[in-house]
Amino acid sequence: MQDESLSSVDQFLRDNGFSISDPAVGLSSLSGDELLDEELLLSDADERLPPLPTSSSRSDESPRFVLLEDQDLLLGDEETGKQTQERLSGDRTTAEEKKEDNDDDSLSIGDTDEKEPIREQGCIEADGGDWIGLNDLLRKNGLPAVRFRRIGTSEALPDRDSLFNVIHDFVVQLERKNEAIQELVLASNHSSRVRSRREGELQTSEKKIEGTQRALEKTKAEIERLKALQKKESEDAELVAKKLKSSCLRLQHQLKVSEHRVKAKEVLVEKMQTRLQQQVDKENMNKTRDRRAFRNLQDRDPRRANPRDIQALETIGVYETQREQMQEELEHLKAQVAALNSELRDKDNFITRQGNAATNAEPPVWDVYSDDGDTARASGMHSRPRRRYGSSSIASDEVMLEQLEAARREQEVAAAKLRHREAVMVKKVAMIEQELLVARETIGELKEENANLTLETESRPSIRDYRLSQRRIHQLERQVAENKLALEEASDLNELRKYMGTKELVERDRLNHRLHLNRLNTLPRETTLEVVKHVCRVLHLTDITLIAPSLDKLCSVVAAVPRMEKFIRDVCGFVFLHVNDGMEAKDEGSASFELEQVLPTLQQWMMDRRKLHALENFKTSIVTELCKRHDGNLADFVGVRQVREMSILVRELKRELGAATMDEILPRTKRLMELLSLSIHNADPDGEESDYE
Repeated sequence: MQDESLSSVDQFLRDNGFSISDPAVGLSSLSGDELLDEELLLSDADERLPPLPTSSSRSDESPRFVLLEDQDLLLGDEETGKQTQERLSGDRTTAEEKKEDNDDDSLSIGDTDEKEPIREQGCIEADGGDWIGLNDLLRKNGLPAVRFRRIGTSEALPDRDSLFNVIHDFVVQLERKNEAIQELVLASNHSSRVRSRREGELQTSEKKIEGTQRALEKTKAEIERLKALQKKESEDAELVAKKLKSSCLRLQHQLKVSEHRVKAKEVLVEKMQTRLQQQVDKENMNKTRDRRAFRNLQDRDPRRANPRDIQALETIGVYETQREQMQEELEHLKAQVAALNSELRDKDNFITRQGNAATNAEPPVWDVYSDDGDTARASGMHSRPRRRYGSSSIASDEVMLEQLEAARREQEVAAAKLRHREAVMVKKVAMIEQELLVARETIGELKEENANLTLETESRPSIRDYRLSQRRIHQLERQVAENKLALEEASDLNELRKYMGTKELVERDRLNHRLHLNRLNTLPRETTLEVVKHVCRVLHLTDITLIAPSLDKLCSVVAAVPRMEKFIRDVCGFVFLHVNDGMEAKDEGSASFELEQVLPTLQQWMMDRRKLHALENFKTSIVTELCKRHDGNLADFVGVRQVREMSILVRELKRELGAATMDEILPRTKRLMELLSLSIHNADPDGEESDYE
């Protein structure tokens, strides 16, 4: 029994990664040093790595527990192992505290368990004896104590279930510690990677900071240089601004001077424009005057394209210009003559006044020849008052004459001014009339032009029509391009061959060989052209590409001629036969029939057929009326003459159709109508052409 329990324990330990060399060796055989080693193993399993196997270790000693796997598998390298050992040593204090708490709990639990009596299968609970050290070690490591049982008088052995529970708890604790150690290792690896990444980022950031500082220093130096350059440029700009300001002032002064000059030139230009306009108006007036003179002389308007009229206008212009110059000279001479007459009149009056004054100043005759001095003095005394009176009257007359002369001269000057103004006004009126005529002519021309533009605008298409026309033009251009391309392809037989099938080409070559058409390649070009032209003249064609379709159509018509001939012969024979049946014997020798009589005959038969239908309806109505019972009332009777005419018409129709009885009239008439419709259809040229096509 003991061997079975130990073997089961050994198997359980092997399943959980432990090994016991000899199952017969009990835990009681462990020495104190071995128990101490076990205690150290259990207490420091989570704090140190498993010891390496040595030559002094024995395989039959107490069980050795493998807490961790290979160091290389867990940590990967020595650096990771060092970091893990540091991390484990850092957590040693916390683990020791937890162990003390667990020891207290286990001690308390062990005491309670020891006090409870356990009896199973007649086994007696016994104290540990040599196993007390093992229980103390288990309690110190937070594990429950092992229960012992005594079998008979033999030595006390540990209970199997209790031993299994202790070992299971120990394995669970070791697994938890292994998981915690693996988590710590993984966390350490992760933290090492994060730390290395952070260190790399830190180095990169430091490098960036150093580069930024260097760039900042360079930027500061560049800023200083730019500030100096800006200062220098600002000074240069101030100098340039001063120069520009002075030049601007100078240019403004020059601009003002130029503006004054331009204004003076504008005034001069306006004067010149006025003069030119006057000259143009004068030339227009001269042209109008010349045309008027030409119209008065020739009773017609001058033609621009006629050189004689142009020469006559030039001659008239020369004479009219000379006449105006002579008129101006004549008026100038008249003014000079009037001025000279006035001066001459003034001179004559002045001379007359001087002569009168000299005459009055001479002494009288009696004063000269008087001998007596007294008498002379007396007479002189009497004559002086008379002289004074005469001299005063002469002076007043001279003043009046001078005033009259001045008034006359003023009137003459005023009259001359009025005449000049009148002439100017006459010229202006003539110019205004001429301008009015020109304006009227211009208005007429503008009206005609406006009417033409209106008609042109009305004749122009709308936007919609224009777009439709553009679309139509594009379509036609596309069609022209396609036709041109097709014509270019049609000019070469090799290009046409690609549109033909192999079977058609083979048949064409065989037919050419059978008809010996290859000899035509040796014909001269002139002969070929003459033959083609003759064919086009016969077929009335302008395009040689239509020769083949026209010949095909002609061949189809010729192929249909026998059938058509047979049909025409049958129709004409039928009509001729029935027409000759109705002729009298005296006309048999001179009877003749032409094709042109077929259609009128058929039309006449059609009319007779319609009359036959009317007669049948009439007959039916008569029979119906006759079959009615006589009711004593007066009925409407048809005249005997109308009945006789209808019966005669029925007999003639029967004879014309060659019917033996009345029942044969209707079938023969139907057949005749069919023949008539066929003849009308064949007589239609459009229908015939479409059938042939």
